Amino acid sequence: MEGAFQVCGNCKRRVASAHFALHEAHCLVFLAQCPECQEPVPQAKMDEHRESGHQQTRECQERPVVCEFCRAAVRLSKLDIHEHHCGRRTELCPDCDQPIVLRALAQHREACGSGQAQRQTG
Repeated sequence: MEGAFQVCGNCKRRVASAHFALHEAHCLVFLAQCPECQEPVPQAKMDEHRESGHQQTRECQERPVVCEFCRAAVRLSKLDIHEHHCGRRTELCPDCDQPIVLRALAQHREACGSGQAQRQTG
């Protein structure tokens, strides 16, 4: 069963072999290793990570924090990468049953809920 997974050279995560090519292509475009701590960081957040992430101690980086999308406890040092991937998952909107990316679900529900209220009163 070990052969069913491969380790991504960029983010160091174990990825199912069937999904490895897609993961690696996505990972190389959106993630980069921090030259200081060797942690995978979304490229768009690298400057922020390097300015603020290295000011805290290693102990603090290992404390559990909650993912805003799935509410799972994740180490602070892994939160950026976890939320980057987790926020791209889709769930059905409870108001309109359309699949919505989790990162946009709150905004969608505001628009979707106000649209339903207008349809009901109109």
